[in-house]
Amino acid sequence: MNSNKSKKTKNKGSFGVDQETAFKVLYHPLLKARLLDERMVKLFNQGRFGGTYFSGCGQEATNVGAGVHMVEGDILAPSHRQLGAMVARGITAKRVLAQVYSTAESPDGAQQHPCHFGDPELDIVSPTGHVAIQVVLAAGAAYAYLLDAYREGKVKLNWDKDGIVWAGNWTLKKGTSLNCAFSFFGDGATAKGDFHESMNFAGVHKLPVIYMAENNIWAESVHVTENVPVERISERAAAYGMPGITVDGQNVFEVYSAVGEAVKRARTGGGPTLIECLTYRYHGHSMIDPADYRTDEEVQEWKERDPLKVFKEIAKKDGIWSEKLAKETEKNINDEIEKAIDWVEEESTRPKPDQFIDVTFRNPKFNEAIRKRWEKRKNV
Repeated sequence: MNSNKSKKTKNKGSFGVDQETAFKVLYHPLLKARLLDERMVKLFNQGRFGGTYFSGCGQEATNVGAGVHMVEGDILAPSHRQLGAMVARGITAKRVLAQVYSTAESPDGAQQHPCHFGDPELDIVSPTGHVAIQVVLAAGAAYAYLLDAYREGKVKLNWDKDGIVWAGNWTLKKGTSLNCAFSFFGDGATAKGDFHESMNFAGVHKLPVIYMAENNIWAESVHVTENVPVERISERAAAYGMPGITVDGQNVFEVYSAVGEAVKRARTGGGPTLIECLTYRYHGHSMIDPADYRTDEEVQEWKERDPLKVFKEIAKKDGIWSEKLAKETEKNINDEIEKAIDWVEEESTRPKPDQFIDVTFRNPKFNEAIRKRWEKRKNV
């Protein structure tokens, strides 16, 4: 037997990603987020669900490149444009449509804004209308992770000579790791006090938070240059004692690689990271926004670097592109979406008024008290 016979290895591209990982881990959620998003834009325009809709078309690479790094127990604190991250986390088309149609089967019991997606089963926290509050929630979750780790004996406190432990002066024991909190927000949110308080708190306590700043140039209709006094949002990380990097938010491989390094650092006790992703939304802030504050040329320039197009170009260059896999992936996703639409429009049920009680108040005592009050009001 020839001992010098080389082992068969997987072909890896310029970002160290092989074909299987590229298609199953990155391309599938990337394409699913786009196809599902485009379908919901069409459904809204046809008047098949109410409220409004916040499309994330164009920003999928930022979402997916980070979302695929989440593991069980990690918290996702999104804004209203994080469909890609939630798809990467594992949310189904059926559960997404249940929410936008406000059905009884919705993950949040039809109590939130239809586009404030959340899913308790996947540890996805529903956002609110308060801009940047999700950044605070992420820091709080990360602090809870740290406290849990301390109670479990995973964290060693480093006392000084006076018997004091200063904030952040702790070490994670070898062989252990922390859960992470992932927070997404736009460039406009970085002008909010919530953002800065959260960053300061996370930096002081060395918390396992991944801050994903989606710089899509426009905070609704306000250009980033009128809202951010520094050239790069990532520069703001230095003030809070954490690394800050800027990546191409249209390149899912680059986002995946950068977030992977940040997650590895956070899980091993290295603290938070601010990652600025340069990206763009194709539609207005919401579907009722004509977006006439920007030019057609600007939109087209960004579409030339569409995340799906960039993925294909890089995969071809690295020799890991497969037209067959791409077509199979698209067919499977479209089948899932169409089945979900049929279900939500023909088989789903409307929520009952008292469903609000069970979803909003988790404490049984609160449930009973509110239910009695509700019954009394119904009889008036």
